[in-house]
Amino acid sequence: MSVEENEVIARRFVEELWNKGDLAVADELLAPDFTFNYPLPGATPDREGYKKTLSAYRAAFHDLHITIEDIVAEGDKEVGALRDAKSQGLDLEVSKEGSRSEKVRRIPRSQICYA
Repeated sequence: MSVEENEVIARRFVEELWNKGDLAVADELLAPDFTFNYPLPGATPDREGYKKTLSAYRAAFHDLHITIEDIVAEGDKEVGALRDAKSQGLDLEVSKEGSRSEKVRRIPRSQICYA
């Protein structure tokens, strides 16, 4: 995969999966052997656990929107600088501008292997 193709996958991951909540995209974008480092309690650290965690997060923050501020890709790795904004929920420390984070993903074979 080219760096440009990996950037497209990373953008789809945020826009379609997180912002739109299209769980069908997870099966396309996440590798069968996908590893998730931060599953919710009771969720497995795999693709199904990721979908469960994503669904729970979107239910808690129904107005969630993630903005991609920057993407840097090299080889099969991609780093995204992201900002999330949500007005509902328990995250009282988040400013009006949202919280900022950097996420690293590995994208060999046109699917994300870990997040």
